[in-house]
Amino acid sequence: MAQNIDQRRAAVIQLLNSEIDAFYASIHSHGALAVQREASIARLTSFITSRHPHTRVEPFGSSLTSTFLRFSDIDLLVTVRHRRPDDPHAHSQAWLNSLRKEMSAGRSIPGYDTGSGFSARWIKDAAVPYLKVTEYESQVSFVITCTTQHNCHQGLLNSQWINE
Repeated sequence: MAQNIDQRRAAVIQLLNSEIDAFYASIHSHGALAVQREASIARLTSFITSRHPHTRVEPFGSSLTSTFLRFSDIDLLVTVRHRRPDDPHAHSQAWLNSLRKEMSAGRSIPGYDTGSGFSARWIKDAAVPYLKVTEYESQVSFVITCTTQHNCHQGLLNSQWINE
């Protein structure tokens, strides 16, 4: 009886190890995908900083820790200069909505690109408001959150902690 339990445990452990190995291999075999994602990050960062030179754009989450899956969103944090000392949250929301409008400028047909290379949807009712952005060329998706204070965003702090 005890031998059967030990054999079952060994089989379960072996199965678990093989699943962990398969997951590890899948997240570390993204060569071309990682290059594509980095290029998409660079294009979106360029779009944002060319219009808002005093912003800082940083990836966080699975993109930063290299644990992303094939269809994972890329999480970006945009730090903007604080111009409304009375309400930094309102300033962040207004800035994100403004960025959405810039990405959508000149489009009369939803989903049709007229120059920005991105589509953007404003998700303002979330606990932390964000922009859901898709790059037309690569179909890479982004989640953009905004803050007025650098190094205070929990996702960025968690990613830094994981990388240490």
